[in-house]
Amino acid sequence: AAYDGVGVFPLVCLMNHSCEPCAEVSFEDAGAGRGGVRAVVRAKRAIAPGDELTHAYVDVDADVSARAAALAGFGFKCVCARCAR
Repeated sequence: AAYDGVGVFPLVCLMNHSCEPCAEVSFEDAGAGRGGVRAVVRAKRAIAPGDELTHAYVDVDADVSARAAALAGFGFKCVCARCAR
């Protein structure tokens, strides 16, 4: 389903960006009788206790310069291991 509008998901907002994220965020119907949309965070790989949960703010399949340009719109420069190479 496609969603149009604005939502505030406080816990997802705490997750930082990485071009090698350990998780991905999707938005799904909250379910019958609940209304609205919920953010679902799923692990993309094993995550050890104490590891930071990260997700990608931009298309991680883009080249480093395209990712950097897209992230500039968020007001920061990515320093993840993939961009540092």
